[in-house]
Amino acid sequence: MADRYRVFNATDGIYASPEVMSKAEAEEFIANFKETFRKLGYYLTATGLAISPDEVELAIEQDEPAPAPDLSAVSDEALLSEMQRRRSAKRKTYGAGTGRPRVTKTCEACGASFSAREFRQHKCSTQQGATHGAM
Repeated sequence: MADRYRVFNATDGIYASPEVMSKAEAEEFIANFKETFRKLGYYLTATGLAISPDEVELAIEQDEPAPAPDLSAVSDEALLSEMQRRRSAKRKTYGAGTGRPRVTKTCEACGASFSAREFRQHKCSTQQGATHGAM
């Protein structure tokens, strides 16, 4: 497997790019990065300080593969909780079921159908502004 590298922005303490690349690509990225900010005239740091693009410290670091997680150190409860969280995120409907079926009522005056909540709020022009559910 070829060596893979990442470009680290030491000025801001972050990676300049999330991409993993070859050493030649990383060197090209640094050249393009600095040239872009030279055209702009300054580089704005994470703290809001405008500096010369030549003052930005970029370093090429070798990317190390992440160690495999040790699942024996994770409790069964935590694994079950994470599994349920992920399944829940895939659901199209939420809750134990779909809930009660919607019951519609038809206004005798205008013939429009409404849910029970909408029907209570409905004001029909033939009722002279009276609310149906008001008592």
